[in-house]
Amino acid sequence: MKVIDVIGRVVTLLNDESSVRWKRVELQKYLNDGYKAIVSLRPDANSLTAVVTLAAGIYQAPALTGLIRILDVQRNVAAESTKEAIAPIDKKVIDSMIPGWSNSAQSASISYWIPDMSTPTRFSVYPPATSAAQVDVLYSAIPTPHALSESQLDPFGGDVTAISINDEFVPALVDYILYRAHLKDSTASSIPKAQASYMAFQEGLKQ
Repeated sequence: MKVIDVIGRVVTLLNDESSVRWKRVELQKYLNDGYKAIVSLRPDANSLTAVVTLAAGIYQAPALTGLIRILDVQRNVAAESTKEAIAPIDKKVIDSMIPGWSNSAQSASISYWIPDMSTPTRFSVYPPATSAAQVDVLYSAIPTPHALSESQLDPFGGDVTAISINDEFVPALVDYILYRAHLKDSTASSIPKAQASYMAFQEGLKQ
């Protein structure tokens, strides 16, 4: 779905088709914030894959644009690796199975990846990686924000920029934008509307 169509739904629900109370660029800011809110609650809403060259050793902090969570480290892809799949393993389990695993010999072929429960953008690997190790990583990222002008956001202007998440999340995105728009008013009637929109947003993200 196009950005202008999502914002069009919102202005209709706000009864503000002439954009007197809420300019479309303002609603676009709420749309961009909605991406962050949605992906934070539903990492699968914007999941991507990338080949990551690992740092030598066990600790990995890949520099992936917009990264908010590592979802899976899938397989070895380095030319000198086994090209085999990589399994997730809990740190407590590998500590029990292979004491001293972090001091093992480095390899270009990774067998296990260990999620970092406190920092979801990082992970560890076993055996420790060489600097030549490369793996396929599935990760969740915040989409790059839109920066369309008011004229580009004109519903009759013909802009075809698509939203950056799957269309199944459009209802939740609309509810989030409505929530932010109603908060702007801060009147006795707008606060319940904002609360209702946020509740609808949360409900729409349940799996």
